[in-house]
Amino acid sequence: MRIRKGLLRPVLALLLCTLFSAAFTIKANAETESTRIVTMPGGQDLTVMFSFDRENVDITFISPSGSRISRGDEGLEFAEGELWSTYRISEAEEGPWQVEYDKGANSEIQYSILEESYGLWIQYVRQDRVDGENLTVSFQTDCESGDVRYNYELWAVNSEDSSMSDIISSGSARANQEETVTASLSSLNSGRYILRLEVSSREGDAEIFDSVTGEEFDFINKELPPAMQGGRLYLDMGNHTCTLNWQDAKDYGDKSYKVIVSGGSGEIYHGELDSSVTDTTIVYPTDETVLRISLSCKKKSLWSEPLVWELDLQNGEILRTWTAEVTGEGQMAVEYAVSGESVLSLSVNGETGQFLLKDSGLLGVSLQQGQNQIYGEFEGEGGVIYVLDELIYYDALPPEIVLYDNLDGKTFYEDYVDIIGTVGGGSLSVNGEEFALGEQGEFCYRLSLSPGENVAELKATDSNGNVSVQVLTLYRGDSFAGGRAGQVLREFLPLIGALFTSLLVILLALLFMRKREKKASVKGAAAGKKTLAKWVCAAAVLGILEAGCVWGYVRYSLFVRSVKYLETAENSISKAAGYLWVKKAFGAGAIGGLVLFVLSLVIVIVLAKRKKGADREQ
Repeated sequence: MRIRKGLLRPVLALLLCTLFSAAFTIKANAETESTRIVTMPGGQDLTVMFSFDRENVDITFISPSGSRISRGDEGLEFAEGELWSTYRISEAEEGPWQVEYDKGANSEIQYSILEESYGLWIQYVRQDRVDGENLTVSFQTDCESGDVRYNYELWAVNSEDSSMSDIISSGSARANQEETVTASLSSLNSGRYILRLEVSSREGDAEIFDSVTGEEFDFINKELPPAMQGGRLYLDMGNHTCTLNWQDAKDYGDKSYKVIVSGGSGEIYHGELDSSVTDTTIVYPTDETVLRISLSCKKKSLWSEPLVWELDLQNGEILRTWTAEVTGEGQMAVEYAVSGESVLSLSVNGETGQFLLKDSGLLGVSLQQGQNQIYGEFEGEGGVIYVLDELIYYDALPPEIVLYDNLDGKTFYEDYVDIIGTVGGGSLSVNGEEFALGEQGEFCYRLSLSPGENVAELKATDSNGNVSVQVLTLYRGDSFAGGRAGQVLREFLPLIGALFTSLLVILLALLFMRKREKKASVKGAAAGKKTLAKWVCAAAVLGILEAGCVWGYVRYSLFVRSVKYLETAENSISKAAGYLWVKKAFGAGAIGGLVLFVLSLVIVIVLAKRKKGADREQ
């Protein structure tokens, strides 16, 4: 690891700091530790080296005024190696300094304050000449302590692709004198490079070093492997993917492949793939307008010349559709643009057709109700395969309008009626007026009624433009017996009559039973009396049930016309529908009970006549 040049003088003071620095041990007994390390005079740099026994951890410095300084903050320089790190704070604040850290896996952390009396730094690095694949470089590194040997590495850094950077020379040299080396460039790919020199020396437990960047130079490697042949690019503009496939590229590469995808805003993807991989898919940004895709293989430690595709996604060749994944249109429009002529192979739900493409235009593709699988491709310039791969759902069914009460053709005697139901998605309008639906598509619309005929047109439209219409004809009748009371009397007159008839018959039956019991006690006709009594009781029970059903029907009929019911429907359409169902159940019970009651009444009358005849004979 390396320390930047600003750290060189204090870090390389390690030889003398053994005489002028104090070594301390920080016991890491808690998750977070803090300790005071030094009191600084004003205007000096604070340089501290930490050593760890298991793993490197981050250190936070706390200044005398309470400021917290950690790695990445302005004014703090940092370098680290295996189980050590060095921090330098420029012009440290005067007063006592502390450090804080999380211990991690360490059992103890040691630190040393380094004095500024020792340094190692690069004076210069320059290119002398380029001779074929050889580059001659001169440099000098100085050290204040005199006779010191250091190690150096001379790097050629590719200015476009850092993965193609390499060490072109390394060794050791003596400080304070010029060193000239001849570096071999044979391991480099063709390209533009920047020269960089890194020097280091190890003194005790610390590694001290410097680095500097030199001049740029161009290099062409004549031994570079040629570009791959047989690689294919599949571009899917609808899904914004590009797929590279080099399965048919025979006898290329012995270690790995490299794929780089760049756009107008910079690099999108950069990856090295194992030799066993023969294809890869990259997703590019939806707003990208240009793409540059390169494919290289490594052979004999050198990357081949890249196989490059440059694509203009706006003004170049095109194959795409603007149809959404769910549509209400019966046709899908396929947009294309080609250079010259090309043949489009298009498959729709398994049926394939061929289309000759020229210049640019649109193709109409018919869709069937439900899911449609569309796949098409044509080969454009440079071996690029343009792909259309879409799964589109064609929704041709209109939304369903379901009413909880069949109101069509009915007559009402109030100023309004509530239309309650659900719509299967989309929006609803009543007589052209938009009406908001609930979360589940439920609605409760209050329609004002005028005397005579009233028409309500319910129009539902889904997100795909499908429309369904339901027309209701409702009638507003004249008032009967005065307003709401007259309406109730008119609507429920049959049931009310049945109720009073039932009560009257029950009363008469009870009186009749009482008289017959007296005669039976005198004459001893106990058997006939019991049979008659049973049927009279049955008729009475049926009459009571009939009265209850009539009462329930009237009660719920009045409730579903009230404001309270409207509020219930607005809060819960299912609960409102339940009230309608109960109302219908009571109505059906009233009708059925009336039939049974009349039948039992007939049987009572017949038995009573027979009993009367038997009494006369006795």
